[in-house]
Amino acid sequence: MKKRLDEARVALTAGKLPEADEALRESAATKAFAKEYAALKAQVTEAQKKAAAAAVPTSGVEKPPAPVSEAAKAEKEGLDHLTNKRYGQAIERLEHCLGLDAKRAECHLYLGVAFARNQQTEQGLKHYRRFMELAPNHPRYAGVKKLVDDYEQK
Repeated sequence: MKKRLDEARVALTAGKLPEADEALRESAATKAFAKEYAALKAQVTEAQKKAAAAAVPTSGVEKPPAPVSEAAKAEKEGLDHLTNKRYGQAIERLEHCLGLDAKRAECHLYLGVAFARNQQTEQGLKHYRRFMELAPNHPRYAGVKKLVDDYEQK
Protein backbone atom coordinates (compact mmCIF):
# COMPACT_ATOMS: atom_id res chain seq x y z
CA MET A 1 0.00 0.00 0.00
CA LYS A 2 2.77 2.44 0.90
CA LYS A 3 4.39 1.85 -2.50
CA ARG A 4 1.14 2.67 -4.33
CA LEU A 5 0.70 5.81 -2.23
CA ASP A 6 4.25 6.85 -3.11
CA GLU A 7 3.50 6.18 -6.79
CA ALA A 8 0.35 8.30 -6.49
CA ARG A 9 2.38 11.15 -4.97
CA VAL A 10 4.99 10.99 -7.76
CA ALA A 11 2.30 10.89 -10.45
CA LEU A 12 0.49 13.84 -8.85
CA THR A 13 3.71 15.85 -8.68
CA ALA A 14 4.39 15.09 -12.33
CA GLY A 15 0.87 16.20 -13.26
CA LYS A 16 -0.20 12.70 -14.29
CA LEU A 17 -3.62 12.81 -12.65
CA PRO A 18 -5.07 9.60 -14.16
CA GLU A 19 -2.07 7.62 -12.90
CA ALA A 20 -2.31 9.24 -9.46
CA ASP A 21 -6.03 8.49 -9.27
CA GLU A 22 -5.48 4.86 -10.29
CA ALA A 23 -2.76 4.35 -7.68
CA LEU A 24 -5.03 5.85 -5.03
CA ARG A 25 -7.96 3.64 -6.03
CA GLU A 26 -5.72 0.61 -5.61
CA SER A 27 -4.74 1.70 -2.10
CA ALA A 28 -8.18 2.85 -0.91
CA ALA A 29 -8.54 -0.01 1.56
CA THR A 30 -5.41 0.91 3.53
CA LYS A 31 -5.84 1.32 7.24
CA ALA A 32 -2.18 1.74 8.19
CA PHE A 33 -1.77 4.76 5.90
CA ALA A 34 -5.32 6.13 6.12
CA LYS A 35 -4.24 9.70 6.92
CA GLU A 36 -1.71 9.75 4.09
CA TYR A 37 -4.32 8.28 1.73
CA ALA A 38 -6.89 10.91 2.72
CA ALA A 39 -4.43 13.76 2.23
CA LEU A 40 -3.32 12.48 -1.18
CA LYS A 41 -6.92 11.86 -2.25
CA ALA A 42 -7.78 15.47 -1.38
CA GLN A 43 -4.78 16.74 -3.36
CA VAL A 44 -5.67 14.63 -6.40
CA THR A 45 -9.31 15.75 -6.27
CA GLU A 46 -8.24 19.40 -6.06
CA ALA A 47 -5.77 18.97 -8.95
CA GLN A 48 -8.50 17.32 -11.04
CA LYS A 49 -10.84 20.25 -10.37
CA LYS A 50 -8.14 22.72 -11.41
CA ALA A 51 -7.33 20.70 -14.53
CA ALA A 52 -11.01 20.57 -15.49
CA ALA A 53 -11.36 24.32 -14.97
CA ALA A 54 -8.22 24.99 -17.01
CA ALA A 55 -9.54 22.81 -19.84
CA VAL A 56 -12.58 25.05 -20.30
CA PRO A 57 -11.60 27.83 -22.73
CA THR A 58 -12.45 31.30 -21.41
CA SER A 59 -12.52 32.84 -24.87
CA GLY A 60 -12.73 31.70 -28.46
CA VAL A 61 -9.08 32.69 -29.01
CA GLU A 62 -7.47 30.10 -26.74
CA LYS A 63 -6.74 26.69 -28.16
CA PRO A 64 -7.84 23.66 -26.16
CA PRO A 65 -5.13 21.59 -24.49
CA ALA A 66 -3.67 18.84 -26.64
CA PRO A 67 -4.52 15.28 -25.72
CA VAL A 68 -2.10 13.84 -23.18
CA SER A 69 -1.38 10.92 -25.47
CA GLU A 70 0.08 13.27 -28.10
CA ALA A 71 2.45 14.81 -25.54
CA ALA A 72 3.34 11.33 -24.27
CA LYS A 73 4.10 10.25 -27.83
CA ALA A 74 6.40 13.25 -28.38
CA GLU A 75 8.10 12.52 -25.04
CA LYS A 76 8.71 8.89 -26.01
CA GLU A 77 10.04 9.86 -29.45
CA GLY A 78 12.33 12.44 -27.85
CA LEU A 79 13.63 9.90 -25.35
CA ASP A 80 14.24 7.39 -28.17
CA HIS A 81 16.30 9.99 -30.06
CA LEU A 82 18.16 10.89 -26.86
CA THR A 83 18.96 7.23 -26.17
CA ASN A 84 20.34 6.87 -29.69
CA LYS A 85 22.44 10.06 -29.36
CA ARG A 86 20.44 12.02 -31.94
CA TYR A 87 20.40 15.11 -29.76
CA GLY A 88 19.09 17.58 -32.34
CA GLN A 89 16.10 15.36 -33.09
CA ALA A 90 15.57 14.73 -29.38
CA ILE A 91 15.50 18.47 -28.73
CA GLU A 92 12.99 18.98 -31.53
CA ARG A 93 10.59 16.27 -30.26
CA LEU A 94 10.91 17.28 -26.61
CA GLU A 95 10.27 20.94 -27.42
CA HIS A 96 7.18 19.74 -29.30
CA CYS A 97 6.19 17.80 -26.17
CA LEU A 98 6.42 20.98 -24.10
CA GLY A 99 4.42 22.86 -26.72
CA LEU A 100 1.63 20.37 -26.07
CA ASP A 101 2.06 20.20 -22.29
CA ALA A 102 4.39 22.82 -20.80
CA LYS A 103 4.19 21.24 -17.33
CA ARG A 104 5.29 17.76 -18.38
CA ALA A 105 8.22 17.32 -16.00
CA GLU A 106 9.84 14.40 -17.84
CA CYS A 107 10.03 16.43 -21.06
CA HIS A 108 11.93 19.14 -19.18
CA LEU A 109 14.22 16.51 -17.67
CA TYR A 110 15.00 14.82 -20.99
CA LEU A 111 15.34 18.17 -22.76
CA GLY A 112 17.88 19.21 -20.13
CA VAL A 113 19.87 16.06 -20.85
CA ALA A 114 19.62 16.55 -24.63
CA PHE A 115 20.82 20.16 -24.45
CA ALA A 116 23.65 19.28 -22.06
CA ARG A 117 24.87 16.46 -24.29
CA ASN A 118 24.57 18.76 -27.31
CA GLN A 119 27.02 21.21 -25.65
CA GLN A 120 24.23 23.69 -24.83
CA THR A 121 24.70 23.66 -21.08
CA GLU A 122 22.81 26.86 -20.21
CA GLN A 123 19.72 25.67 -22.08
CA GLY A 124 20.04 22.32 -20.34
CA LEU A 125 20.23 23.97 -16.93
CA LYS A 126 17.11 25.98 -17.68
CA HIS A 127 15.14 22.79 -18.28
CA TYR A 128 16.69 20.98 -15.31
CA ARG A 129 15.58 23.86 -13.07
CA ARG A 130 12.06 23.79 -14.51
CA PHE A 131 11.93 20.02 -13.95
CA MET A 132 12.89 20.58 -10.29
CA GLU A 133 10.12 23.19 -9.91
CA LEU A 134 7.51 20.88 -11.40
CA ALA A 135 8.51 17.62 -9.73
CA PRO A 136 10.15 18.10 -6.33
CA ASN A 137 9.15 14.56 -5.32
CA HIS A 138 10.31 12.88 -8.53
CA PRO A 139 12.71 9.95 -8.03
CA ARG A 140 15.34 11.69 -10.17
CA TYR A 141 15.06 15.05 -8.39
CA ALA A 142 18.07 14.53 -6.09
CA GLY A 143 20.36 13.55 -8.96
CA VAL A 144 19.30 16.52 -11.06
CA LYS A 145 19.69 18.90 -8.11
CA LYS A 146 23.21 17.62 -7.47
CA LEU A 147 24.09 18.07 -11.14
CA VAL A 148 22.77 21.66 -11.15
CA ASP A 149 24.45 22.49 -7.82
CA ASP A 150 27.77 21.05 -9.01
CA TYR A 151 27.62 23.11 -12.20
CA GLU A 152 26.75 26.31 -10.34
CA GLN A 153 29.77 25.86 -8.03
CA LYS A 154 32.18 25.91 -10.98
